[in-house]
Amino acid sequence: MKTFLKQNKIYFEIGNIVIFTFVTVVLASLSYNLQLRASERDKVLTQPDIRVRSSLRLEEGTNRYSHEELFIDNIGKRVLEATIVSKDVFILKKFGDRTLVLPVVYYVGTMTYRSTEGTLFRCYQPNNYSRKMALKLEDPNVDFEKFVTIEYVDLFGEIHRKCFTNKSLRWFSGKDACDRLEMLKEITRDLIPVDVDKVNAEVMKKGIAL
Repeated sequence: MKTFLKQNKIYFEIGNIVIFTFVTVVLASLSYNLQLRASERDKVLTQPDIRVRSSLRLEEGTNRYSHEELFIDNIGKRVLEATIVSKDVFILKKFGDRTLVLPVVYYVGTMTYRSTEGTLFRCYQPNNYSRKMALKLEDPNVDFEKFVTIEYVDLFGEIHRKCFTNKSLRWFSGKDACDRLEMLKEITRDLIPVDVDKVNAEVMKKGIAL
C-alpha cells in the first residue's frame, strides 16, 4: 500500500490541486452571486416610486368642479432629477363606424417643486374639466385619452422612463400605455394640438381616423 501511495503521489497531489481549484471557483461564484443579489436588492430598496394623480377643483363661489389638476408624486426614495417629457391628451369621437382622433391642449401650465420626494410637479389649466364634461354632455360619443411621460434619474445615476395613461381619474403605467401613446402620436403627427376650450363639432371633423 505504501509503495502504491508513493508511486502515485504525484497524481494525488494533482487531484488535490484540481479539487482545491474547483472549490475555490465555486465559492468565488457563490460569493459573486450573493453580492450581485445584494446589489440588486439595494437598487430595489432605493428606487423612486413615481405616481400620477388627478385632482378636481371647485370653481370659485360655486359647487361646480371646473379645473382638473395633475400631480406627479414620488412616494419612494428620492430622485436625483425628474422631467416631464410630455403631456399628451387626445379627444376621440365616433362617426358611424369611424373614430376620429384630435390632439388637444389640456394641461397648459406646469409648476415644478424643488423636491426630490413627495410632489414633484403640478400641471393645470383653468376650466379644462368643465369644458371636457360639456363636450361629453353634448355628444356621448366623445371620449378623452390622457398620457403623461416621465423621465427620472435614480440614486445610482440610471435613467428611467415611465408612461402613464388615465382611466377616469385613476392613472396607470406600463408598456401598453407607451404603445398606445406612440400609436396615437404617429397617427396625429401632422396635426397641431387644439386648446380644449376651442374644441367643437366642426373642429373635431379635422381629426384623423383610427
